Amino acid sequence: MIYFDESKSLLENLYFLSGPLLFIIALYGLKQINVAKKSLHINCKRESAILAFELSQRYIENLTDDYETLTDLFQALHIDYIKLEELDLTSLEIIERTNKNISEYDKAKSSLTEFKNNITSIMDKLEGYAVPFIAKIADEEIAYNLDGKQFLYYCNLCAVGIHSARENDEFDNNLYRNTIELYHLWKNRFERHKIDNQENSWKKNWKNIRKIKPLGVNN
Repeated sequence: MIYFDESKSLLENLYFLSGPLLFIIALYGLKQINVAKKSLHINCKRESAILAFELSQRYIENLTDDYETLTDLFQALHIDYIKLEELDLTSLEIIERTNKNISEYDKAKSSLTEFKNNITSIMDKLEGYAVPFIAKIADEEIAYNLDGKQFLYYCNLCAVGIHSARENDEFDNNLYRNTIELYHLWKNRFERHKIDNQENSWKKNWKNIRKIKPLGVNN
């Protein structure tokens, strides 16, 4: 194959060769863009994972003192904080009157002024923790494995404060929106995992059931 035609001028030959060269350059450019995209995706994933660990240390691990102070106040007021932590909430926004621990919730609500500052401090930290996950900046799946169960307990404990704050909110019940959204996401995941574990346990037990077969039956 002749790439350089001596019968044509140098400019004509260069113009002829420029087409394949531009095509090769374009292919190389597309390859570099794909490499850059993959690199960016990996970097973003790594950074979001790092942020999830940092948020765990900054908020959840540092809530211990606030938690102990609040539970001490509950005990002094004869409020069973364990029952508050175990509130079976479908959503953090509302509590149904059929809830088995509703009496303890009502007791806490009637004494809210006694611990309002303490519970608000925890609520604000939970909201600060939830924001990056709802904004999709931090990896919420990693955070769930680190803090999911503890986050749900803290939210249940603070449900009476969150409900009260939102009832008195003048800005269309927008307070603690990120906490509520993250709670909803993680509570559904927690319940789904619980059902999956039960199903796996049932299947395992079913396999271990001893079967007595009639004589002459092999299968």
